[in-house]
Amino acid sequence: MKYIFLHIPKNGGTTLQQIVDDQYRKYQIYNIPDHEREERLKQLKEKGALAKSFIKVVKGGHFSYGCHTFFKNPDQVTYFAMLRNPIDRALSYYLYVKRTPEHYLYKTFTSENISLDDFIEREDLNMEVTNGQTKLLGGFGQKEICTSATYEMAMEHLKQTFFLVGIMERYVETLYMLKTILGWSRPIRYNILNVNRDQKNELSKEQHRKLLELNKFDMAIYKYGIDTFEKKFQTFSESDFNNFKDNLQS
Repeated sequence: MKYIFLHIPKNGGTTLQQIVDDQYRKYQIYNIPDHEREERLKQLKEKGALAKSFIKVVKGGHFSYGCHTFFKNPDQVTYFAMLRNPIDRALSYYLYVKRTPEHYLYKTFTSENISLDDFIEREDLNMEVTNGQTKLLGGFGQKEICTSATYEMAMEHLKQTFFLVGIMERYVETLYMLKTILGWSRPIRYNILNVNRDQKNELSKEQHRKLLELNKFDMAIYKYGIDTFEKKFQTFSESDFNNFKDNLQS
């Protein structure tokens, strides 16, 4: 079995990348960094069967669902993704852009003094976090329009080809299930990376309402994810989880 880790932006993916790197040998991992995304996906598609046979994990930048079809036996390829409350995700993205000069929107945010209200109202600024989870899971780009058809496709993918859906707000539990399901034997170093530390800003009721309206598909995806996550977690040993949690390395 081969595993594809979809890295949805602002969902704890940077931390997970480090953890996955620790669990596999370099030749078993095929990385797709954002700045080389299209080229690396093309190279993966064109690789020969022998070269692909060594790949155990595909991970990296913010590529969308679909690259399992590049393998000879796509039914032997399964996915994982971390989901997050879309309201928290949108706020996290807004704060991240404000403090990251390398981000392509940073100059716009700075020169136009973009407020949270501006961000919520402007499609050219919030497109990546407007149902962004649904779009990537459905096999579409972050800047594409999300429709009910996109949502239905994302849901079908989640139900048919994902061995686990993690929840950002249940990160330790997610790591425990990944370790158990995938048989990870090496120690897990758990440090939350690339995360905002100042997310205590309270949204007004109107801001919350608008973000919820913008992310109705993501909210439905998130609720489905929580439901399936909780049911799956209940099948694992509570004592084993507590032991895992007590022994996490930071």
